Amino acid sequence: MNSYAQVFFSLNKVLAITLFAVTFINPSVGVFGLLSVLGSNVMAYVLGFDKKQVEKGIYGFNALLLGLALGYLYAFSLAFLLLFIISIFAVFFITAALQASMGKINLPFLSLPFLFCYWMIALASPQLSALSFKTIQTLQVEFSYFEFPAFWKVFFNTLSATFFNKSVWGGLLIAIALFLSSRIAFSLALLAYLSAYGAYQVFGVDVAALTDNLVGSNFIFFGIAIGCFYLIPNVYSYLTVIVFTPILMLLLVGLNQAFAVFHLNGFTLAFTLLTMLVLYALHHRWIPRFLYLVQIQYYSAETTIYKYLSAVKRLKYAQHNQFALPFFGSWKVSQGYDGKLTHLGEWSNALDFVISDEQNKTYQLSGLKMSDYYCYNKPVLAPADGLVIQIVNHIDDNEVGEVDTKQNWGNTIILKHAEGLFSQISHLKKDSFKVNEGAWVSKGTVIASCGASGRSPEPHIHFQIQQSPLIGSKTLIYPIAYYMSQDVSGLQLNYFEIPKEDALIFNVETQTSLKQAFDWQPGKKLVWFNQKHPSKLTSFEVFTDAYNRTYIFCASTGSYAYFINDGSRFYFTDFEGDKKGFLFQLYLSCFSVLLAHYPSLKMKDNIPQIHFQVPILHWIQDVIAPFYVFNKVVFEGESSLTNSSAMQSNYLLSSEIVTRFMGLKVAAQSYKVAIGKKGLEKIEFQQNGVNEEWLCIN
Repeated sequence: MNSYAQVFFSLNKVLAITLFAVTFINPSVGVFGLLSVLGSNVMAYVLGFDKKQVEKGIYGFNALLLGLALGYLYAFSLAFLLLFIISIFAVFFITAALQASMGKINLPFLSLPFLFCYWMIALASPQLSALSFKTIQTLQVEFSYFEFPAFWKVFFNTLSATFFNKSVWGGLLIAIALFLSSRIAFSLALLAYLSAYGAYQVFGVDVAALTDNLVGSNFIFFGIAIGCFYLIPNVYSYLTVIVFTPILMLLLVGLNQAFAVFHLNGFTLAFTLLTMLVLYALHHRWIPRFLYLVQIQYYSAETTIYKYLSAVKRLKYAQHNQFALPFFGSWKVSQGYDGKLTHLGEWSNALDFVISDEQNKTYQLSGLKMSDYYCYNKPVLAPADGLVIQIVNHIDDNEVGEVDTKQNWGNTIILKHAEGLFSQISHLKKDSFKVNEGAWVSKGTVIASCGASGRSPEPHIHFQIQQSPLIGSKTLIYPIAYYMSQDVSGLQLNYFEIPKEDALIFNVETQTSLKQAFDWQPGKKLVWFNQKHPSKLTSFEVFTDAYNRTYIFCASTGSYAYFINDGSRFYFTDFEGDKKGFLFQLYLSCFSVLLAHYPSLKMKDNIPQIHFQVPILHWIQDVIAPFYVFNKVVFEGESSLTNSSAMQSNYLLSSEIVTRFMGLKVAAQSYKVAIGKKGLEKIEFQQNGVNEEWLCIN
């Protein structure tokens, strides 16, 4: 069935069954379509091709189109049967070869195998006297009391003609199934066809031609492929479909004229070539903008857009180096980015840190000696793992109020964190360095002490990120991964942000118990049982996939929960599988966990709303999802300390998942996760009005 749905870039069962049924409007067409799919997939299984690819219908949809075309054109005979068998072998091996070769340049093979095989047969057929064309008789179901408007009649006929049956009612069934399978794909198919219908009328081409020889199908396929399958559906993908439709029309008409010389049909060649052209061009951009290629294919435009919108916010900084603040305790940002004193021009993206008291003073006593200043001689830390590239350590500290403009940066250390990514920490105390050039340092290692060398009228730490290893290089905008800030509103977690001037900030202090509880390395197993049914065990195991994503797998339900542990936060990134199983509840209860304990701090995060569809509203949301999302699903969690000792602390993670429509709360689900000596111990929640309590036994 997936081979049928793949024609419309889908794996939806309702769509597949509908397409299967429509092919049998003409029984001989349907039979040979089915036989071609079976033959191609059996060959793929027997010859050892990737089972998952076979099950998705990758090797079947071109065979389907070829089988439908042969069953439509030729009368049954022994010669035709032999030709049919040979053709299925040919289309399968062409499919396998093109999949391997085109994959190397990141392009799909689309309908090329079908076209190559059909042209081979069509060119040879005049010499094959044993073959005979048949009179085409398509079952037409008409109702005299109802007449479709002209556009819809052509549109429905085109959908049906895609499967070599011209039937308005068959096309209507396909349209309904396509809408049920994907509102976004249907809207793009309709948009592309409407654009083509208008272009044909503007240029004086007969719109009736859209229903012949898969002509109109080119526009429908192109709309779905570029609008929402290979590209993330958004306003720009929709505009791309509209802009390229006249180009596709010209290409289609021109190719059909050229192929007519050889008495051939171009069928879907125009769509195939133009789609490849667009994708090839987009793959060779320096910076992706407006049009974004789909990285993980879900075969559902709705799933793709919802997961993309969630990931683009939550995983925006997943590939960034995680820089921490270069000090212990709470410090104040005395000068931030674009500071008015010295952070100007090419050196504007830098931070200065000092320690201040409740009166906002940076010193005690008279403040006339460097030792009066709170931050003087305090340890300075490596902000991230890196290699010590350069150290300057010969400049004396200034007297209070004086500056050394000749040796502007003072004592300085340069750390290399990656190719083209360096950090510079300046104004350090002479002879305070704890590391040497060429040494490798880990994040949080004490590397020196705060001083007042160089252009520094009082002790402070100057910190900047740059792309060059040279002291005083042009600064680079780069966020601090995790840090806490304190103001009148309370404690705030800052996630990959630039600290603001005058902010009181400090590093996140992770807790051992929480870190151990979520230290899920590949190979780790988690065994759970429901307290009401203790004999039934549910086992999960941690793996990594081809994209190097770490995930928990539940074999009993075939479900996957993908996660990231970056050392400061544990969070799930995706879920695929049975939402009625316990793994989905684990995914929700621990959706975003800070591996630190701050009693008044609430973690907030957005869950992909694909998991929580409000029945009446989700179809409306699906249609406009590429433009605006009005449904929100928000995770809110906090931790509380239940027991603490010198060796171990126990925590309770309380969370709530709230579904909102236009800002109004329409549903909520709460969870409690107990963490003890062995890690996760218990998860409590309510499902279908029943309280559930699951215990972890390992």
